[in-house]
Order: sequence, then C-alpha cells, then structure tokens
Amino acid sequence: MDYLYDGTYTGFMTSLYLHFKYRESTGIYSKKFYQESLTSNYKIVKTNEDLSQKMEGLIRDKISSRALKLIYYSFLSNEEKKEMFIIKFVKLGLIKGNITGLYSHEDTFPLQKIYDKVSKEKHRFLGIIRFKDINGVLFSKYSPDHDITELIMPHFSDRYKNENLIIFDEKRLKAGTYNKNEWYLSKIDKRIYDKFKDEEEIYEKMWREYFNSISIDDRKNLKAQFQFVPYRYRKNITEFNK
Repeated sequence: MDYLYDGTYTGFMTSLYLHFKYRESTGIYSKKFYQESLTSNYKIVKTNEDLSQKMEGLIRDKISSRALKLIYYSFLSNEEKKEMFIIKFVKLGLIKGNITGLYSHEDTFPLQKIYDKVSKEKHRFLGIIRFKDINGVLFSKYSPDHDITELIMPHFSDRYKNENLIIFDEKRLKAGTYNKNEWYLSKIDKRIYDKFKDEEEIYEKMWREYFNSISIDDRKNLKAQFQFVPYRYRKNITEFNK
C-alpha cells in the first residue's frame, strides 16, 4: 500500500512515522505527483503535527540531529525519488544508529549528495539575491532549483531586521515575507499571479496589499487575494542555521 501525503514536510514526517510503526506501506508519495494505475493501492495520510514531531524526535534520538538536517534538506530538494531515499536512510539509521559518517554506503550517499546540492544553492543565493524597493517593501524574485526560501529567510530577515521584505520563488509561487518582527511562508494563488504578473503597476500594488494584510489580525479580505499559509520557523530547523 502506498501512503499519499499533502506535499508538506509535516505531512511527510507523519507518513514516515506511520510507515515504520505499522510497516504496511510500500512507499510514500506526494498526492500532487502520484500516478494511479489499475493496480494502485493507496491510503491518504492525514497530516498530524504530533506524529510528525514524534518522528523527528525518534530520528534525533536514535540517529542524530545531523541526520534530521540531511533529511530536511533532502525533502526541500527537487529530487524525484527523495521520499524513497529518506525511507532507506532512516531504516538503516534506526538499525545502526548514527550513520551520517557512512558517506559511501548505498543508503546514505544519496542524501549526502542531495544535501550538498541544496546547501550549495542556498549559500549561492545568499550572495546573489538583490532587492528593489516597492513602496517601502524590499522585493526580490528568483527561481531556485530547490525549495530553499525557508532556508534563506532567516539570513535576510536578520540582515534587514528593520525593513519589510519579500522573497518570491516564481517557480513555486511561494513567498517568504518579513514584517520587521517575524517571517512567514505563503503560497500565492496561481490565478492571481497569471492575471497580474505582466502588469507591473498592478503587480506591485498586489504585493503592497499582501504585505499590509499579513501585518494585521483581521484578514477578512486576504482570502480573496491569496491562499495564505503562514509558517513559524520550526524549532528543529533553528539549529540547522546556526
């Protein structure tokens, strides 16, 4: 039986926990990319924060914090087989313990290689991202190979701590936004982006309205403009960026 998750890290870690607890799944896949067949047998896994944290704790305690970092960076990669690689990595780690030093092992090498790619891209963009001022908001648009916005946001929110800023991943329609206090991740409605992306004046106005909206408690009008998905920076990820 295949486990299908919602595409989020928490959803994947929930599925990973159930995979090792019940040992009934043959694989874990994002619902968005899953291809059904006549012989498909699958279960849609409901994302559960508690189970996700249990899985993180298990990996940290039984393997290492470094292993959790490798897994997280691999999850953010564009590698098609990342779920399978992570499953094999964790399975070996739960048996042998801290395996992060086994660089050449067939079940650890894929994650080490993916981590290096994601990490290198992260550091590359830390040096090349440039902002333009749009009505008092520092705005930058980019299209990274990997989903690294949440990896670079701590750096830029600290560097420009007294500014409002937005870093927009055009490929994934995802934005990291900082409001002089804390930063969020959000998904942008593709219909709105397609409508306004070629109209610079309206496009800039849209971003201004968006930034104002996340800075207030009453977000009644926000739903009509964006599918807003805020994230607090995860405790376990803080240690990754020291």
